[in-house]
Amino acid sequence: GHPSKFISDNEPYNSHKFIKFCKVHEIQCIFSSPKHSKGNGLAEKAVHICKQMLKKSGKEENIFYYLLEYRTTPLCGFNVSPSELLNSRLLITKLLISNALLKPKVVDIKNGKLEKQNAVKQLYDATARTKPTFHTNGKVVFKTNRNDNWRQGRNVGKHETSRSYIVKDSNGIQYRRNSYLIKHSSSPPQDTREKISKKPTDIEQIKHSISENSIEQNQECENNHENQEQMGNATKARPQRTAVKPVKFNDYILM
Repeated sequence: GHPSKFISDNEPYNSHKFIKFCKVHEIQCIFSSPKHSKGNGLAEKAVHICKQMLKKSGKEENIFYYLLEYRTTPLCGFNVSPSELLNSRLLITKLLISNALLKPKVVDIKNGKLEKQNAVKQLYDATARTKPTFHTNGKVVFKTNRNDNWRQGRNVGKHETSRSYIVKDSNGIQYRRNSYLIKHSSSPPQDTREKISKKPTDIEQIKHSISENSIEQNQECENNHENQEQMGNATKARPQRTAVKPVKFNDYILM
């Protein structure tokens, strides 16, 4: 039947035709943040597993054996396979299995899954930092792509999905971006910045102060050099050691 919720990235499922189809069949569409593949990590991991299967199978007909083994392999930490979760029974493979184990059996891993997620969350929160929140109409800097430069903008508001915001650049164009690509702007507004005067008198004063500072620095360097030379000449020579004949040679006449 039709799913109640559909989670995917923006291409190609964010098209007008697909959204219209979901509205007709009352399917809730949830799209991950644009230009941020980590927001749809579960689907990206599934694509990675399928690519590895196609790469290792070699021939097209071998892919079905890989899928069979994947569906009958127990999941890490739960000791149940995907086929047991979906069909409530094991699948027949080349491995010998008792007929008693092939009987349908409902498996519920909801509690175990929540406990494992909470344990992982506690370990992550021990070293993680709290993500900053962005206020509406606040000044921010953001990236349209991961490798682009930071640009000035304003936060329009929070998106319905977690960690996503709507930002607007200086040209009035709105973008939806993940908080990973947004930062608080530390620069003050343009009208409150101190404007540097470009009058000729100010420029002459700046040049004059720079020349005076350079002359003083040169004089200090010359004085330090002269002091080091005087200290070097005034240093005394290292005292010589007095040679003493060892006691064991007292009974001998040394030539």
